[in-house]
Amino acid sequence: MNWEAISTISEVIGALAIVISLIYLAIQVKSQSAETQSAAMHVFLAGFREAITTCSTHEFSVIFTKGNHDVDSLTEAEKFQLSTTVQQFNRVYEEAFNMHKHGRLDDDVWIPMVRQYASFMAAPAFRFVWDIRKQYYNDHFRAFVDNMDITDYSFEKK
Repeated sequence: MNWEAISTISEVIGALAIVISLIYLAIQVKSQSAETQSAAMHVFLAGFREAITTCSTHEFSVIFTKGNHDVDSLTEAEKFQLSTTVQQFNRVYEEAFNMHKHGRLDDDVWIPMVRQYASFMAAPAFRFVWDIRKQYYNDHFRAFVDNMDITDYSFEKK
């Protein structure tokens, strides 16, 4: 064998090794990206569950129900509690909106969340808080909420 042939074979083997390494790295990056997205989704859903839990306390339920009937009947302290709790809830949805916008939240999760949010936003207490605090949310989310089709907030089976 001549040295030129050996050199050519070595270059081909080296090139193949580089291609195989790049394929392996691409697979690893894709896998890592999926894992990162899954972890982010888990953290987000934990925040969602926490917001729902906050809304389900007896104390907040009384304030929410009272505010739905007549927000002006709430005391200043009740309006503050309503505002802070609903804003926590809105921040969860703003985060979901941004995650979906950047491709980190699947439609399978996003679409049902939007349906539920459209129902929440039909509640007068939620609308009250949105109307007095919406300037504190990013422009894209604010436009999304202001233009969403509000559904019905009720406890009747559909």
